[in-house]
Amino acid sequence: MGKFKGRSTVACTACHSQKLKCSGTSPCTRCTLRKRECVYPKKETYVTVPESYLREIEGEANSNRQLTAAEASSSAEAESSFSASMRHEAGDYYQADDLLAAGGHLQEDCSAERLIQKLKDLSSSLHPFVQSDLCQPPEPRTESDYTHLRLKSDFQHSDIFIKLPPKPYTFHLLDIFEEIFCDFHWFLRRNFRERLCLTYSDPNSQSGDRNWFCRVSVVLALAQGFKSGQDAPSPHEIQSSQGADGHHSSTLPAGSNFFEQAVLLFKTSSEQPVLGDIEALNLMAFYCYCLNRRETAFVYASQSIALAKLLYLNKQQPYRPKDVLNGSEPPQRVTDEHMRRLWWTSYCMDRMVATELGLSPTHWTIPPRLQPPSSSDLGPEDLDQFFDPAILVAQIQVCEIKRNVADTVTGLLQTSDHQSILDAIQPCFELLQNWKESLPAHMVLNFDSGRSLLALPCARGLASLYLRYNQCFNLLLRPIYLQELSSIVRERFGKPAQNLNRAGNQIQAIKIHCLNAVRNSCIILKHLATHGKLANFSYWDSIHTFSALATISLSKIPSIDPSGPTSDADARLYSECRAILENMARSGNPAVEHESLLTKVENMVKEVSSRAGLPMMDGEATITEPAQLHPSFGDVGFYEFITDRLWWDTDGDFLAYNYS
Repeated sequence: MGKFKGRSTVACTACHSQKLKCSGTSPCTRCTLRKRECVYPKKETYVTVPESYLREIEGEANSNRQLTAAEASSSAEAESSFSASMRHEAGDYYQADDLLAAGGHLQEDCSAERLIQKLKDLSSSLHPFVQSDLCQPPEPRTESDYTHLRLKSDFQHSDIFIKLPPKPYTFHLLDIFEEIFCDFHWFLRRNFRERLCLTYSDPNSQSGDRNWFCRVSVVLALAQGFKSGQDAPSPHEIQSSQGADGHHSSTLPAGSNFFEQAVLLFKTSSEQPVLGDIEALNLMAFYCYCLNRRETAFVYASQSIALAKLLYLNKQQPYRPKDVLNGSEPPQRVTDEHMRRLWWTSYCMDRMVATELGLSPTHWTIPPRLQPPSSSDLGPEDLDQFFDPAILVAQIQVCEIKRNVADTVTGLLQTSDHQSILDAIQPCFELLQNWKESLPAHMVLNFDSGRSLLALPCARGLASLYLRYNQCFNLLLRPIYLQELSSIVRERFGKPAQNLNRAGNQIQAIKIHCLNAVRNSCIILKHLATHGKLANFSYWDSIHTFSALATISLSKIPSIDPSGPTSDADARLYSECRAILENMARSGNPAVEHESLLTKVENMVKEVSSRAGLPMMDGEATITEPAQLHPSFGDVGFYEFITDRLWWDTDGDFLAYNYS
């Protein structure tokens, strides 16, 4: 074995710009894998300077020195110091001239570096005032003058060690991932599987792409959270994991170790982004979104759509990727559709997270000439690379509708008139109805036909789609219920109440339609839980369950909704969905407080219903001990939704402190 020759000191331009280790070969290993041109910087050339040229420069320097000495002699104040300096410097240069004359030719190094150093020395001799006390350069600070701190580093090791589960289990999780998350486009499915097989057969072949292992890790993290048959922690374990404030701070969701590994592996090439960077960011944003880490999800989603715009994925002619997967580039029609769907997935991630945070999306408008996802240009052999495009198109539309619903409901902050509320929500209500009517036949869920949800293709993706769709109806119904509850409280205290009879028929029709949508959400959640398709740690499954149950509970107040759920089927559906929420709480769901909030809603409903026939209280009465009041609407936890920026009750203070 030959002696190690040491590390190459030369890196190609691409590796140097990304601060990556370069093999030094031509072409280097990284450029060979990425099929790109490998260019090395040109080495510096050494210039040979003739001796006569140096003598000419020295002659000019002597002439300038004499001229400077003549000008400086006119200054009487600096004459003595200047003369001493000149005598000292002239002696040095006269000695140098004597050495040159004695040698007959220049014996020093004639390199360009030596020439520059010589010119610097000559330049300093032409300006002796630089050496004066008035223009002394700052003294270099010693090491002791600096403040030293020792901080923790996010990267403890130069090498990153990752772990992947056994191959059969990995592909089992990949199957779960494709079954659950088929409503968006994440990557080319067949290429992903083939590359994953290659990773297990020859791990070193993929070791140069950290973002590949990042994507694999997030896929495993998302799938493991939905893996059926996983044991939930016992109530004792949940109780022991609570902190002093009662929150479940140390209970980690399934797959969190894979996500931590993905965060460590992720690295964006900002100057040379590739499609794999966008794929990784979309996956990471969605994982954080599922666990209600919305701020982090917004950061990832913003980066994703920013890189997508850098690659012109929102244009009709985006960039042409130079990298290839597994040594074979997919057909251009597949690449074009992949980039188009990747853009729309980034668009949805940005829209969804921004809506929940009440922020403006990073990309505000829909690209005017960008085509929606479609399989019309794909061949039969290409279809296994993608999911059904109709589901992604429906998700894009629901994201837009929910954005409109959120803006509309937020605009009702100071609206107390039912006719104004009706006029505001009617356009959103029509959008939701038109969306349902435009769905393809294979995506329509008819809850009265007895057709099983899981019998449909991409059943879990459709379930998530319909849960988001029904949640829009729930949001539109809340301002109506809240204003009617406010009127009940005002009447209870003898305050002037709103006129609820205007537009009564239209309001009642909207109530019935929205309440049916809420019931449908409960049916979907019950089917998912029965067949093990519900993630115990999914925040949005929990919030959809709580929102549906809270709305159904409010509808039990006769004065709010005389046609509220009273049948045995409704009561049974409510009990089954409440059991689902309780099971999520026992499993350590990050939305565990939803169970306690629902209990407060139920107590408030009982309190309002039991006092319906009692005489009115004195409107001028003053309550001096609010802490002794019965549970009121202000205590039920609806105001926890303030952080969602989706709606607000105009009579919140009155309801919170004056109802008993």
